[in-house]
Amino acid sequence: MNNILRQMVCSMFSYRLSLTMRTLNRQGIIKARWFLLPTLLLGTFCLADDVVDLAISDSERAWLAQHPVILHGVVDQAREHEPFEYYDDHGRYRGLTSDYFQILAEQLGLKFIEIKKQSLPAIGAALDSGEIDIASYLPLVDSRRIDREYSEPIIRMPIVLLGRVDAPLITSLFSIGSEIIAVEKYSYADRILQINHPDINIKYVDSTQDGLRALQKAEVDVFIHNAFSAEFFQRKMGLSPFKIVNTTPYTFDIHFTVNKNLAPLIPILQKVMAGLSEREERLLFDKWINIQVERQLDWRTVIFWGGLCLLVVLVVIGGILIWNRHLASEVAVRTVELENSSNELRDLARHMTRVREDEKSMLAREIHDELGHTLTALSMGMRRLEGLFKSGSMEQNVFAAEESGQAIGVPIENKFRELINLVKEASRTSRKIMSDLRPGVLEDLGLTAALEWLVHEFQTQCDIECTLFADDISAGISDDAATALFRIVQESLTNIAKHADATHITVSLKRETAAIVLCIVDDGKGLSRNWETKEGSFGLKGMRERTLALGGELHVEPAEDGGVSLRLQVPI
Repeated sequence: MNNILRQMVCSMFSYRLSLTMRTLNRQGIIKARWFLLPTLLLGTFCLADDVVDLAISDSERAWLAQHPVILHGVVDQAREHEPFEYYDDHGRYRGLTSDYFQILAEQLGLKFIEIKKQSLPAIGAALDSGEIDIASYLPLVDSRRIDREYSEPIIRMPIVLLGRVDAPLITSLFSIGSEIIAVEKYSYADRILQINHPDINIKYVDSTQDGLRALQKAEVDVFIHNAFSAEFFQRKMGLSPFKIVNTTPYTFDIHFTVNKNLAPLIPILQKVMAGLSEREERLLFDKWINIQVERQLDWRTVIFWGGLCLLVVLVVIGGILIWNRHLASEVAVRTVELENSSNELRDLARHMTRVREDEKSMLAREIHDELGHTLTALSMGMRRLEGLFKSGSMEQNVFAAEESGQAIGVPIENKFRELINLVKEASRTSRKIMSDLRPGVLEDLGLTAALEWLVHEFQTQCDIECTLFADDISAGISDDAATALFRIVQESLTNIAKHADATHITVSLKRETAAIVLCIVDDGKGLSRNWETKEGSFGLKGMRERTLALGGELHVEPAEDGGVSLRLQVPI
């Protein structure tokens, strides 16, 4: 599509959009939808790029090259032929035919120079004399003239009978009786009535505007004029809508008219006009009939709706700012929580590392001090027996030993019993070490039996009464879950022994719907202040990490009768 047509379409899109918004305000969404759809279509069309293929022959192109400049005659009288061609207040050539000439200039590469004349007869005389080359508003009065060439109509405007909304229907021009008929003087309608209906009583008006005002004031009953100009000025003047009481068989046609010497230009112009689609012609037409309307703004309405829109915008902005502030506060809290959690995880990791190192050190001490000592004594006894065997003393069934510088004979059977006791002590030590690392009863007999053993050992070592209520939940629980629950009970009992000063502990383990619930309650001195954030408090953190690893939940709170209640729930 050429540039001028694109500008027209985009201008129409802007107008249609504003018209849709006014319709939404005045008539509601249901009626506004009939404006919204054409608006969207115009927006789409505005972005399109149509290419017109002109079938211009080589001889026509050669003729255009020989006539690059065309003189165009225009009436220099303000607004007389509005909206088709006129000069605006800034002296610019405007109107529907002006857009046609811009399209012709772009498509054909011609330059049209406007030559101003005072009237249509003056333009006709200048055209006949060759002073100008083309005119666009000369009516076709006599098609038999040989000094002019006319194109097919570029604009065909129906002549109609306009009346007020409450006016009765007039069947035809021949049925007009006592009605007062207004006609613009020297207009095409005036010439038609003088030729074909001389008996109609006519009241002449000087312009289209005067005829519409007279019709609205009920000074006349009917105003006969072309429908396009009447609609344009009715919208422009802001008058109440009129009704077309009937049509006529006549049309006011606008042609391109050229001097006979430029007759080859007519078929070229008609090819360009034929290249415009019906949609493009409609858009060009609607630009001037429906858009070029100068209305006075209702400032009170503008201020009201503008203030309302501003208030809505301020409310939305205020809401966004409040929400952003709330989000910023939430982000700050979450950031602190994440930092604290990260610090706790680092501290827990360091603690677990220290615990592992302490366990390794303790294991090394036990192996060295107990198991190592026992194995060394066993090894020395075996070597002495080996020496006696080689010397032949074994036959005397006496083991020689020195005591206070004197040789004493010891029965060999006693020495064998000592060695056997050393082996048993080494075995007990190894079992104790392995039990500390992972109780064998947990693997052999299951979680319930392991907890019974743990409670018994705890009572024996710490002299604190401990009661266990446990269901048999061995079936359906994984080894990892059993180990985690055992270690949590073990850690809880250790913490109670160290910090609670308790005299009685209750441990319960039971199965609920799709979950295992572990409860540990003591009657000690309870939780200290800020116990959750206390530095170095890794026992509960470790238990919570074990619980989370199983997908469970752990809650610690004061018990009803004092002390502390720990409740843990993990899914099966």
